[in-house]
Amino acid sequence: QASRNAGAWVDGVVRQVLSYGIVVDLPAGERGIVYATEFERFLEDPSDEFVLGQEVRVRITSQVEAGLLGLSMLRGQAEVQSDLDAQRQLPSARREAFEAAASPTLEEDEVSVDAQDLELRAMRGRLKDFLGVSPRQPLRALVQGDTPYGVLVSVSHPTDGGPSARGLLLAGATPELRVGETIQVYLVSVDTHRGVLALTAA
Repeated sequence: QASRNAGAWVDGVVRQVLSYGIVVDLPAGERGIVYATEFERFLEDPSDEFVLGQEVRVRITSQVEAGLLGLSMLRGQAEVQSDLDAQRQLPSARREAFEAAASPTLEEDEVSVDAQDLELRAMRGRLKDFLGVSPRQPLRALVQGDTPYGVLVSVSHPTDGGPSARGLLLAGATPELRVGETIQVYLVSVDTHRGVLALTAA
């Protein structure tokens, strides 16, 4: 029975339009009244808004005399308070969502920085093995690509089984080279700070 569900919203049909409200037929053969004070907005004449047979959505508020249920079209205090609470929590929820979305990115950045740092340390370690190589010692290098500063190559250590390191042939010091091509180079200097060998082809 609708009368047992105070606070519940139900669909009904306007049965009668009065000067002070409307009478509404509800499911299960029940009937209720919505006083003008319980409309969503002020109406000087309810007939301006409602007609017989019109479907309306109402909230059951109480049992009144003559077997009519008290009805309202206004939201209950609990619903209003819930909306207010949700609005207050919205900035916090947005901030938490933003932080949650940003956290993985920050972690990925940290992992990326750590990986780059480890790679640079490893390259510096390999470069130290080239400190004793004579500038007159020919070295074998594999062309990897062009940069604004010269040709990037991977240089093999002259000792069999020795480590390879990244090197840079100065721009304009060599003819056009193809990626994957093997060339002969000579050591100019070892830059352990930047993690690269300075090279020349002559």
